[in-house]
Amino acid sequence: NAVHSNMGLTPFQINTGMDFVPMPELPRQPPTSIYLTEWMNSLKKEWEDTKKALTEAAKNYRKQADKHRSLPLPFKVGDKVYLSTKYLRLKLPKCTQQKIQTVGNLREI
Repeated sequence: NAVHSNMGLTPFQINTGMDFVPMPELPRQPPTSIYLTEWMNSLKKEWEDTKKALTEAAKNYRKQADKHRSLPLPFKVGDKVYLSTKYLRLKLPKCTQQKIQTVGNLREI
């Protein structure tokens, strides 16, 4: 139950609306229904705040990740390209020094 960096709350606080108390004290009088509605309203507010914080964090993560991405190259039909052999199963000897990295000068269809 560590404090989440984006929300500033623990999962227990989000689910129950209160801090974890290992040895709770029993209430001396029964809670009123007003107390229960306030508690439910606070839980709804916490869930809304949590959802908003996680959405904002996802936007920030996406923004940072998009900084490292580049636009796709504008290939046209007939351009010559090299094809990576990384995922091709070529039946060649297992010599790593002379391994073919690319198959080249192919026309794009």
